[in-house]
Amino acid sequence: MKQLSNYSIEQKYDAILIDEAHTFVPSWFKCCVSALKDSENGDLMIVADGNQSLYQRSKFIWKSVGIKAVGRRTISKIFDLDKNYRNTQQILSAASEVLKPINDRVNSSLEQQDINFPLIQPTSAVRQGEIPQLHLASNSENQDKSIVKTIQILHKSGLNFNEIAIIYRHNTRLKSIISMMNQSDIPTYWVSKDKKSKAKYNLNLKGVRIITCESSLGLEFKAVLLIWLEQFDDSIGKTKTDAEILARRKIYVGMTRAQEYLHLFSNKNAKIAPELINGNYFDIIDEG
Repeated sequence: MKQLSNYSIEQKYDAILIDEAHTFVPSWFKCCVSALKDSENGDLMIVADGNQSLYQRSKFIWKSVGIKAVGRRTISKIFDLDKNYRNTQQILSAASEVLKPINDRVNSSLEQQDINFPLIQPTSAVRQGEIPQLHLASNSENQDKSIVKTIQILHKSGLNFNEIAIIYRHNTRLKSIISMMNQSDIPTYWVSKDKKSKAKYNLNLKGVRIITCESSLGLEFKAVLLIWLEQFDDSIGKTKTDAEILARRKIYVGMTRAQEYLHLFSNKNAKIAPELINGNYFDIIDEG
């Protein structure tokens, strides 16, 4: 903010588009307003999806950050913002189904919060594709072997390794599975290993991307493997707590990073497994 106050009018902007606004904290919005040539009447467009809100932030109102919130919670059909361009319809439908059990809790709490980003429900995806696959295994060893096998199949089908991403929640067995991949001549890039690995990330780096749900926000890949769904057992509950909402949003974010191919991997005893099986949005693969 201090640096922006020293900028001349010529150094500022006529219009600013904020994408992924659900990741913003109040001070970031203030900076964007200050970066406009006309902070009162300049063009500021905010794009957000509350379904992808994974971080807590302090409560605020638009007025407190200098924004005149005209037309908020709207979707402009002029720009076709009601359509999904990243995912196939099959991926979008499967991912949206994960959020259904918490939708009533989230919608009922909207008015209790100072600022709330809209829960985007696209009318349709513009592309059709393959049905996502749910791989079920009886133990961790079989599950990890099926992950490596699936990557090999995707690569043989024509995908580059850097078009494939493994998305995870906790890194309990990552070193082991990376070792398995290296032994199978599969290059890897552990994006979320540390701050340094995150900072140097770019599209040209070789290797299957290995990344957390949070760090995958805003990214997209031809194929996504969302692994170890038993780590999301807190997504199942009768009271629809904040923990359940967050867990389901993380699953949703991971699933919607996939452009063409989506594979979910789970222990057969995972609490969410019956729900996914009964939803009829997946091809079920028994990995033993």
